[in-house]
Amino acid sequence: MFKKIQNYLLLHHPLLWNTKFVPVLITALIINIIFFIWGYSEGAINFYSIDYDYYDGFSHECNFYAVIISILVFILWLVFYFRNNAFKSFYPKKNSSLFKEWIIIAVLCLLNISYTFSYHYAHDLRGRNYFEREEFERRCTILSEASIFIDGSFRHYENDETKTLVNENYYPELRYYGGDNDYYEGSEIHYNIKNPNVYDSVCYFGKMHPFISLINKQTSTYSILGHERDSILNYKVKGWLLQNKKDSVVQLFRDFLDIQNEYALKANITAEQWIDLVYNPPVFDDYYAIGAADYSYITGYEYPVNVPDRYDRKNNEAEKNTKDNIITTNKYGDKVILPRYYVSFKQLDYAYNKISRTWISPFDFKYSVAYLYVAFAFSLIIFSFRISTIRNWFIAVISTGIISFIIFALVMSLRKVIREIYSFDEGILLMIIFLIILIAVYIIFFTVYKNKSSKKITSIFVNIMLWLSPCALFIIYGILHKIYVGNHYYEPCDSRICTWLKEFEDYIFFTNLIFAVFYMYPLTMVIKKWKGIAEA
Repeated sequence: MFKKIQNYLLLHHPLLWNTKFVPVLITALIINIIFFIWGYSEGAINFYSIDYDYYDGFSHECNFYAVIISILVFILWLVFYFRNNAFKSFYPKKNSSLFKEWIIIAVLCLLNISYTFSYHYAHDLRGRNYFEREEFERRCTILSEASIFIDGSFRHYENDETKTLVNENYYPELRYYGGDNDYYEGSEIHYNIKNPNVYDSVCYFGKMHPFISLINKQTSTYSILGHERDSILNYKVKGWLLQNKKDSVVQLFRDFLDIQNEYALKANITAEQWIDLVYNPPVFDDYYAIGAADYSYITGYEYPVNVPDRYDRKNNEAEKNTKDNIITTNKYGDKVILPRYYVSFKQLDYAYNKISRTWISPFDFKYSVAYLYVAFAFSLIIFSFRISTIRNWFIAVISTGIISFIIFALVMSLRKVIREIYSFDEGILLMIIFLIILIAVYIIFFTVYKNKSSKKITSIFVNIMLWLSPCALFIIYGILHKIYVGNHYYEPCDSRICTWLKEFEDYIFFTNLIFAVFYMYPLTMVIKKWKGIAEA
């Protein structure tokens, strides 16, 4: 099939034939589809597991195979592609033919490095397909709020006293939950006189509470909700406790158990039993430790010295309290304590955290642009090799590397002098030097181009122009950023330029890429005409 297609392209579309566009395109698309299917199958969520894995969903095997296959495709493609070079052989070509050839190279490079992207995109797509975003956020909200009433950790603070003022612009809801107090979080820790390493109590909303109170419990967080909403949910539930809104807590337990029952997960309490076990106002320090799973050890039991009466007074002598706890041994022979009452929170927390990560995936706009840049870089390397001799190409690579190293080493060695005597940032100096070098290369090249004199070493300059010109916008932006923003990024701006530079930061990469693509069109036309100049 490929042979017939290539014969047709040879007669009707020689540029596509010469670049081997169709065979490589079909091959790369098939491989991308395979990786997509692989990623989608790996993205299935197990709602019955509690095997937390930080690297879950980021298959090392996928990355390994993607790199190997990509290298093999590049090798096979370039072997056939470099067999015939119409540009070097002075075949008749249209003015835009070089630009079209570079576009084809860029497209094939992008497809050939996107196998990992296809895998991870499909993996995340599978996770997002379980729920609509609004429904999933509702479920995460319920899990986060319910986690306060399930066995877990307490809040610890490094400072003796911390009071954070409510910001009306960002946290208006918290003032409601905090009542008439000026702050929404107070962490005034009082230490036990007999044991300075033991926490006794904390202050919330202007009132003292025992350290082991539910008021001091931490909530589970989900990336899809964001830090701000996590804080709001935390104080929302604690507001219920402080305002004695028992009905709201009961409804929360019912909603949680409804989600749990969808997956036929186990629990040995109802919502009404749960409220009786944990709800004991106004102090909320006399409660049962509700297990996060039927086989989940009581949190912190292995550290009983750090926090006295870790749980309710009914459980504070856990080893002796066989009525409310189950004493057993683990596989290593160590004594462990299992709570007698439990829900299947760990399974839901694990599964929903995985789904949450798919909504807040690292493969977002910035990573997509990163893939485009990698493909762009590969296309420039291949294209520059295509229009230059092997000798001049290697000379350009070596000379660019040596000049860059010398400039960098020189500036770094003189950085102290530059900063103290001239009050100048070495980063700005580096960027200015590279910008001057690029301008000098352009001046030399266009002098030869305009005068139609011998090309001599301008072939080396053509490669340097191709490699460095896409960085010109970055360099200019970097210089302006250093001057107007500098090391005061988190401080308020004192000029419109500073504000614009900060706001434009997320878009500079994409803007530069668009600029580089449009810039390649006139440059390739100049290179085509430059090729006709005599060598000597």
